[in-house]
Amino acid sequence: MLAATLLLALGTTYYIDPVQGDDHALGNSPAAAWRSFGPASRHRFASGDHLLVSTGAFVPGPLILKSPQNLTIGSFGPGRAQVQGAAGDGIVVEGGTGLRIENLTLTGAGRNANDGTGVALLGCDEASLSNLDVSGFRKNGIQVNGCSKALIEHCFSHANGNAGIEVIGGYGLPRSKDVTIRDCRAVDNPGDPKNLTNHSGNGIVVGGVDGCLVEFCEAANNGWDMPRKGNGPVGIWAWNASKVTIQHCISHDNKSPGTDGGGFDFDGGVTDSVLQYNLSYGNVGAGWLLCQYEGAAPWHDNIVRGNVSYHDGLGNFNSGLALYLPDGMHNMSGALIENNLIINPDHAVSTMGHVPGVLFRNNTFVTGKDTLSFEGGRPGFDRSQFVENAAWSPQQALPI
Repeated sequence: MLAATLLLALGTTYYIDPVQGDDHALGNSPAAAWRSFGPASRHRFASGDHLLVSTGAFVPGPLILKSPQNLTIGSFGPGRAQVQGAAGDGIVVEGGTGLRIENLTLTGAGRNANDGTGVALLGCDEASLSNLDVSGFRKNGIQVNGCSKALIEHCFSHANGNAGIEVIGGYGLPRSKDVTIRDCRAVDNPGDPKNLTNHSGNGIVVGGVDGCLVEFCEAANNGWDMPRKGNGPVGIWAWNASKVTIQHCISHDNKSPGTDGGGFDFDGGVTDSVLQYNLSYGNVGAGWLLCQYEGAAPWHDNIVRGNVSYHDGLGNFNSGLALYLPDGMHNMSGALIENNLIINPDHAVSTMGHVPGVLFRNNTFVTGKDTLSFEGGRPGFDRSQFVENAAWSPQQALPI
C-alpha cells in the first residue's frame, strides 16, 4: 500500500524524443516517447507528472500548456535537452500551480529573426525556473507575468532583444507577487529591433510587482543596440513596484544609444525598496539611478546602502549616483543613501531636479571633478541633507 501511494504521489513520467519518438505512442516510457511537443501540449497532465525531453537533438517549439498542476519539465540523457524556438516562443505556460522547468537550453533564431520569448509564465502560482540557458529571442529570454511565489534561479539569459529576464504584472493579469531571482546572469541582450517607442536591451527588469528579491545576479553588456535614442535600458532595475530588494549583484559595462544605460535603477513608482551591497562599474549610465517619470505612481521611502560604484556614468549623467525628477513633479521623496562608496572620474552625485527628503549619510565620494553636479547649473540639493560623508576631489577634501 505504501509503495502504491508513493507511485501515485510521484505521478507519471512522459518522454519526448525527436529522433526515436512517435507522436502516436503513449509517451509514458523512453521506448514509447512522443516525437514532438504536439501531444504534450494537448495532454492533460495529472498532478505530480513529469515531462522529460531527450538530450539527443533539438526539439522544435513551442510547448504550450494551460493550468498544469505540480508538473516538472526537464531533460533525460546526458546534458541538457535543447528546445528550438525558431521564429516563435520556446515554452509558454498559462495558469496552474507548482510548475517546475529545469535543466533545458532554449534557443531562438536570433532577435532579428524571432518574435517570441524563450520561457513565458502567465498567471502561474508557485512556479520555479532553474538551470536554464536561454538565447536568441526577440522579446525576453525569460518572462514572468502576473505570477505569485515564483522562483528563477541559476539561469543564463543572453543575446535576447527586450530583456534577459523580465517580471511584470498588470495589462490584463494581476500584479506579480513574491518573486525571487537568484544566481542568474543576464548578459549581452542588445535590444529589440522592432521596438521603436520604448526602452529595450535590459538585463533584469521587474515592474508591476509587489515583493521581489533579486540577489547574487550579474548583468553585463546589455542595451548596446537599442534601435532608438530615447529612454534606455538598465542592467538591473525596478519600476512601478513595492518591497523590492536588490542585493549582492554585479552590473557592469551596460550601454544605451539613448539615455540611461546604467547599472541599477529604482525608477518611477518604486516604494519601500532596498538596493544594497551591489557593485557597478563601467556603465554608460549612472551606477545607481533614482528616477521618477511623468505619469508614474508616487516614488518614496527607498534605501541605497553599502554599494560600490566605480567609473560609472561614462556617457550619461557623468556620476555614480543620479537623481531624476522632471520639473513640476512633486511625487518623489524620501530616500536614505548611506555607507556607499563612489569612485568616479567626474562626479559622485548628479541631479536633474529637486528631490525632497533625501538623506546622504556616511558615504565616501572620490571624484575627479566636483562631488555634486547640478543639471544645467541649477541648485538641486537644497532639499537634501548631508551627514558625516567624506569627499575628495582635486577641488576639495572635506566632510560634506
